[in-house]
Amino acid sequence: MSFFYLLVAAFLFVHLKFEYQFHFVPGSNPFDKFVTTDEMPLIEVAKRAYLAKLTWLLLTIILVSFRLPVRLAVGIGATAYGSELLVFFGSTSIAWGCVAIGIGVIVESYVDRRRQRGVNNQSAPSEGKRPAMR
Repeated sequence: MSFFYLLVAAFLFVHLKFEYQFHFVPGSNPFDKFVTTDEMPLIEVAKRAYLAKLTWLLLTIILVSFRLPVRLAVGIGATAYGSELLVFFGSTSIAWGCVAIGIGVIVESYVDRRRQRGVNNQSAPSEGKRPAMR
């Protein structure tokens, strides 16, 4: 399994669990995964978690709009999200997991691009003409 699909699977699992807790489990706190102490009010936890998620979404959309490959943009966004969680909430498994998987997606994207360029260079015309852009 690639890091990208691992990130997608983790994202789906965490957010479906969050929605289930939020809507169907009375008295649960779906924001527990972000904090390690009770010192921060729940509304502050929710605001910071929302800001981090918004940063991920906006950064990913902006990078894709500048024609970065989608997987690379998602990896950069996930790394930024995890980094923000580390700043906002300290060291948690969710934050470190996001950073690690995000970096994995970035490295995987780089390796895939290098591999594709190597294949394209081998099949390029020998006259020095560049293949047409698609």
